Amino acid sequence: MAKSNPMQPPSDITPPDYPFQMICSDYFKYNSNDYVVIVDRYSNWPMVYTSESGAEGLVKRLRETFVTFGIPEELTSDGGPQFTAGKTQEFLKAWGVRHRLSSVANPHANCRAEIAVKTVKRMLVDNITAVGSLDVDKFQRALLMYRNSIDPETKHHQH
Repeated sequence: MAKSNPMQPPSDITPPDYPFQMICSDYFKYNSNDYVVIVDRYSNWPMVYTSESGAEGLVKRLRETFVTFGIPEELTSDGGPQFTAGKTQEFLKAWGVRHRLSSVANPHANCRAEIAVKTVKRMLVDNITAVGSLDVDKFQRALLMYRNSIDPETKHHQH
């Protein structure tokens, strides 16, 4: 029987040297609303926005994030249509941001965004009122508590 080699982490994913140097992002839908999650790869700080669907909504949220936190060197995504659209690619090029696509061969490249999507979906579900609407205050407090918790990967607070 051949030796089993444990899965090695992808070697081509260079860790960032400072906050917001590299970000990852993903889209998801919940209760008929589109959301975009953007995660700083240095601190694992998640940002979640309601968004218009498509490239226009994504570009709007990326621009807001860049203006607030600085322009990253790299954005990693799963290559969804919002991320590969011409409008998004033009925006990233104009702002000098390299776009890295995760792939089947390198699925870990966008894992922080995918983890954030699962976490945010759970927070949304947990903060729906009896009439089916989102209690925004409770949701934002849950997000704040998550951000202030110890990150299992970095062993530090996420701020």
